[in-house]
Amino acid sequence: MAMPNYAMSCFKLPIGVCRDLEKAIRNFWWRGSEQRKGVHWISWERLMKQKRVGGLGFRDIQCFNLAFLAKIGWRLIQNPGTLLATVLQEKYYPGKCFTEAGKGRNTSWGWKGIFYARKVLLHGLRWRVGDGAGINIREDPWFPRPSTFKVKPLVSLHATMVSELIDLETSSWKRDLILECFHQDDVGPILSIPLSKTGCRDRMVWHHNANGVYSVRSGYGVAMNLMENGDMGKKGRGSASDKPKNCYAWNLIWKLKLNSFALAGADFLSSWELFWTRVKGRDNAEEIMQEYAFGLWRLWKNRNEVVFNGVHRQPSELLEAWSRNISEFIDATLCEPVGKQPGSQSKIAPLDRGACRWKKPAFGILKVNTDASWCKTTLRTGVGWVCRDFAGLLQGAGGSGAALCHSAAVGEATTIRTALLACIDYGYDNVVIESDAKVIIQMIKHEIDLDFSIECILGDIEVLARRLRSVSFSYVPREGNAAAHSVAKFVFNEGREYGWDCIGPEFLFNILAQDVNLSIRI
Repeated sequence: MAMPNYAMSCFKLPIGVCRDLEKAIRNFWWRGSEQRKGVHWISWERLMKQKRVGGLGFRDIQCFNLAFLAKIGWRLIQNPGTLLATVLQEKYYPGKCFTEAGKGRNTSWGWKGIFYARKVLLHGLRWRVGDGAGINIREDPWFPRPSTFKVKPLVSLHATMVSELIDLETSSWKRDLILECFHQDDVGPILSIPLSKTGCRDRMVWHHNANGVYSVRSGYGVAMNLMENGDMGKKGRGSASDKPKNCYAWNLIWKLKLNSFALAGADFLSSWELFWTRVKGRDNAEEIMQEYAFGLWRLWKNRNEVVFNGVHRQPSELLEAWSRNISEFIDATLCEPVGKQPGSQSKIAPLDRGACRWKKPAFGILKVNTDASWCKTTLRTGVGWVCRDFAGLLQGAGGSGAALCHSAAVGEATTIRTALLACIDYGYDNVVIESDAKVIIQMIKHEIDLDFSIECILGDIEVLARRLRSVSFSYVPREGNAAAHSVAKFVFNEGREYGWDCIGPEFLFNILAQDVNLSIRI
């Protein structure tokens, strides 16, 4: 049936209208015909749950309506100079911003809907820190943790704005001040917020989208959570206690593209042949077949544990074991067994790494490989870079293991920025930057939307790149980035900053020799 999307994007529908629409949808799915009432085999509330938590994703009309109206509030915040924003401000919240507006008396039905939907917006709206000059430490939402995005410092903190927590000379957080004036659990998340080295303004973003822009889809998810928890001013619907644990499993299940009709009643060999014919033309057909085979093996092993041992495992545990088995197999195929006799053949054929090896740059160009090593528990990050010329000779290397980053992507972007700063310091003005972080390279090239959490670093990279005569960015597989990976791992373990000239560290020699096909080892 057609949904009144336009009406829902302008006004708040009465609850009775929302329930009538849901009733019509229920009758369509459960009734066999117009004359039969049908049996409702499962509660509609469960079917309306999102797919990632085990539901079928049927729309909750009331939450869908709120998600539409919240988008109007987002536009009022992002575009305060528009005609609609100007009229509403003068009428309902003069001298204030939309987030501080009150409901008022005798207001229009349209404003009441926008005001009610503001609850959805406030549970995902926060500041992305730039210079911190416009962000109040105690009152504004800037702390990168839901649901209020606010932090309460100790009473000993006399600073008011976030900019007072930033060292302007080094463009870094005042670590000692934060350690002294904030609770221990809040120190790590604050120090892991990336800061710009070249200057960046604060920006209001939507936390639940990577690009920081509000969408009805993400807003609907927030509205559903608020409705379940009772944060919309009414009794909550409740939710399963194991929801976070099973979200990963449900997401993978719904991403599967299966044709149950084609596989129903078929034997294994015919199903395997059908599967092979569909994937054999792809570039990564071998990887797909490996994952498929290990998945079948893991399911069979789990079946035997249930039947013979009575052991029942969660779907998330099976998926983790499946991923671990694939990683172990790939690692085994990339390494020759110790003690292998010359001329003997391995039972498992190694993968062809010729296309994945490090490649020399053209004459007159320096290639700088970058990589990061990140710990999810401590948020500590090791960033490493290695610079080589057209002959594969080391020109310089360095890194630092003292940085804090809230994600691996931030660490990878930080590494590229560190490498560019090193190129400027050493006078490398014609370089190629290589990284095994494909998403970061795509963001730098503007092939995909920027992640708001690292746009300060990406802005620095763009500014620093202009200071070089020629610079390009490219993606390289992990196998071709072993040198930078080893440096990142070393500085991470040491926990401090390192720098080497053309001599380089001893642990890097063998990797450099292997990349240029030299048989010399130390």
